[in-house]
Amino acid sequence: GRGTNANAFMTQWKNKYPELYEKLDFTAVDSSPTLHRHQQTVVGSSTHGHKVNIRLVDLMDVAEKKVELVDKSDVPTYVMALEVLDNLPHDKILWNKSNNTILAAQIRPLDPSRNSTTHDNELQKYFEEVFTDLEDPLLQSILNTVPSVSTPR
Repeated sequence: GRGTNANAFMTQWKNKYPELYEKLDFTAVDSSPTLHRHQQTVVGSSTHGHKVNIRLVDLMDVAEKKVELVDKSDVPTYVMALEVLDNLPHDKILWNKSNNTILAAQIRPLDPSRNSTTHDNELQKYFEEVFTDLEDPLLQSILNTVPSVSTPR
């Protein structure tokens, strides 16, 4: 990915579990040279850069034992396969506190008359994220089945 999850995880650990953070080494793996360079910039220049090892590795090579991902060790190691999560269908929702409703994100073409010159990325020149009332019956059913998911905290 773009390195934002690595930064978010590291920040969370640093703030909530400083003892764990001090012992932590984080390895991010990507097979895309473009994303690898971006991760090096984003994570490498962050306050966590000294704790993060960013590897350009194809996991198929690891699975076929052509490349070793990490050295053998007795140190507990955890793997988070975010790519698996990225490819699952998902929705972005939020709780509207002003009227106690659930809103769902929609991606829409940007009105050219509202085009601004500052964008975080290229897609923001053409699309915008807007939140509308939740209409997806399957998602609504899930939220009704597991109300704790949709209850504001």
